[in-house]
Amino acid sequence: MEEDDGEQMAQLPSTAKGFDPVLVQESNEMRRQAWAVAQRLPEKYRLVLTLRELQDMSYRQIAKTLKMSESAVETLLYRARLRFKEEYLASQREGELSHEEAVPLLAPYLAGKLRRPQAEAVRDHIASCSKCARRIGRRGVRRTGVK
Repeated sequence: MEEDDGEQMAQLPSTAKGFDPVLVQESNEMRRQAWAVAQRLPEKYRLVLTLRELQDMSYRQIAKTLKMSESAVETLLYRARLRFKEEYLASQREGELSHEEAVPLLAPYLAGKLRRPQAEAVRDHIASCSKCARRIGRRGVRRTGVK
């Protein structure tokens, strides 16, 4: 299975703009990372992204191919791109969030609205950031006082 993935990735065109070995290596690494992220996406997201981004199909063509409305294709592409971005960023930061990145995620974290990688990154940040830990503590007090 991994052999097939490697062969498919090798067939993707290089994004390097020249023959500088460092640029080629960086380009190949970015392609490898993008491929790894794409493999973690649900199949429907991978399919619609492939049709649009790699096959350059229009929304209308995708709708006909997948037997769905153009508005459904638009929604599916939006969700697929958002999920790809979340997964890619999570893989890049390796769980480390700055204070500025963590603050807007605190409320969704408390509400249980984050996907596992983001929730783990926020939890790890809270463990090392006294400001966020205090903020979470105050929200917890407010929440219990209201109930």
